[in-house]
Amino acid sequence: MKFAEGISAIRRARLMMEIVLSLEEDCFGVLLAAVQYTKLTDIVLTVNSYIVKIAYKSEMMQMKEIDKNDIKRAEDYLKGYCINGKLLRLERYEREYFGDKGACDFEGIGEVPLARARMYEVRHFINSLPNSDEKLFLYYRYIKGETVERCGELLGLSRSSAFRLKIRAVKIAAEELAKTDVQ
Repeated sequence: MKFAEGISAIRRARLMMEIVLSLEEDCFGVLLAAVQYTKLTDIVLTVNSYIVKIAYKSEMMQMKEIDKNDIKRAEDYLKGYCINGKLLRLERYEREYFGDKGACDFEGIGEVPLARARMYEVRHFINSLPNSDEKLFLYYRYIKGETVERCGELLGLSRSSAFRLKIRAVKIAAEELAKTDVQ
């Protein structure tokens, strides 16, 4: 094969790949056909990188679209651990310093056990997620009460990567909450 023919074959293959990528459909066969058509081994790596990108795009497109209400609900659910922990600390403080007279009642006799049960539920939910950076982030952020920046530091991430990880982690939590229908 002459050099000029090789260059034009590469251009044709890249053009085909760009067209297929713009369609955002399942196009593995078309890309493989482009490789077979050109019979050039040096563009196989380029095609493989496009295939990986397409696989990632299709995986992201197949993920259930999560609306903002689901994400907000997941964040509120996870923040419930911190809020219930603060309520328990407040109750303990009032009991220690004011005795039984001034101890807060949390609007009913069963609120302290309920707060503990909710905290256990959130902890169990986070522990039930698959092991990943997102799970560790949720643990540090909502169970340990660390800031996003500190969570990123603990996980060896930059500040911007930590905020991106937070978005992914909350989306994963929202998906899992939707599956389990936890209120």
